[in-house]
Parts: sequence; structure tokens; C-alpha cells
Amino acid sequence: MTKTASKKSSKDTSKKSSKKASKKGSKKMRRELNAKLVAFQKLRKVVAEASPVKAIGPIAKAASKVLKEVQAAHPNKSYDEQVNAAIETFKGNPKKYL
Repeated sequence: MTKTASKKSSKDTSKKSSKKASKKGSKKMRRELNAKLVAFQKLRKVVAEASPVKAIGPIAKAASKVLKEVQAAHPNKSYDEQVNAAIETFKGNPKKYL
């Protein structure tokens, strides 16, 4: 009887875990992305389109370098304005950053 009891309990736990897994993905509230992250992704996309290398690491470093230079030059601007200025700066001289 112990063998059948252990089999039943293992089946019960597997059913419970499958129910939990199905509940996790259904109708979950989604939160919006951080606005600064979305703005940086725009800059990273522009850098990625101009870059011959398709690896994410060097592209993100180049985008960060451009953004830091613009932030140092314009500390009083909002983050979105800084990202837009960084995009224009990068488009003006992409070889400097890549």
C-alpha cells in the first residue's frame, strides 16, 4: 500500500504544479517600461543600424559613451532631450564612437 500511496501523492503534486504554471501567465497585470529605458533603446537602435558589428555589447557601450558626453555638455536638459541630442551627435560623426 505504501507504493500506491506514494504514486498518488506524486500525481497530486504534479497536477498542482501544472495548475500554478497555467495561472502565472494568464491575465497578469503588465506595467509600463521605464521611460528612460525606452529613450535609451531608441539611441541604441540608431547606433546599431550604423554599426558594422551586430553584437549588443559594443553597441550599448558606444550609445552610452555618446549619451554621457551629451549629458556632460547639457546637464539641465531633460533625459529625453539629452537622448535626442545624443542621436543627432552620433549621426553627425558615427566613426568617432564606433
